[in-house]
Amino acid sequence: MYIDGSFVTAEREPGDYDACWDIDGVNVEALDSVFLDFSNGRSAQKRTYFGPFFPAQMTEGAS
Repeated sequence: MYIDGSFVTAEREPGDYDACWDIDGVNVEALDSVFLDFSNGRSAQKRTYFGPFFPAQMTEGAS
C-alpha cells in the first residue's frame, strides 16, 4: 500500500489522504466490498475509511 495526499506533507492538520494498493495476490472476494466501490466520488470509501483507496493497476482518468 502507498499513501499520498496532504497526510504525507508538512501540513499541521492534513485534510485527506489517498491510498493505492497492489491487487496482485489479493483475494478480492475476501475484501470489504467498499474497496471496489468508486461510485459517488468514492463516498462509501471515504465514509468508512476516511479516504479513497485505488487499485494500483487502475488507470487514473481524471487528468
